[in-house]
Amino acid sequence: VLARARGFAAASSDVLRMRVKAQVSDFGRLGGGVLARARGGLCTELDAVGEAATCNAVKALAVGNAFAAEEGFAGMAFMPELAAEGDQKLVRLTASPRR
Repeated sequence: VLARARGFAAASSDVLRMRVKAQVSDFGRLGGGVLARARGGLCTELDAVGEAATCNAVKALAVGNAFAAEEGFAGMAFMPELAAEGDQKLVRLTASPRR
């Protein structure tokens, strides 16, 4: 089963889902981890509840892309979507390697 249309994401078994909190202590570590998966051709889903957590998820991806630029790697793109877990609504950013 494909997680996304238009070839954006890999098979759902290759996707790692992480919850981003409103308090992130190390954007470099989070962004670097997502970048490491992207280098391997894998997708990562970042789930965020609330404005601060969503902002932190986007910042982490921006930091990861800054690392990618330093390395000469094409970096990552992400597709946002609204998702729900039970009665909780969240923003899910699916990050994948740029092609």
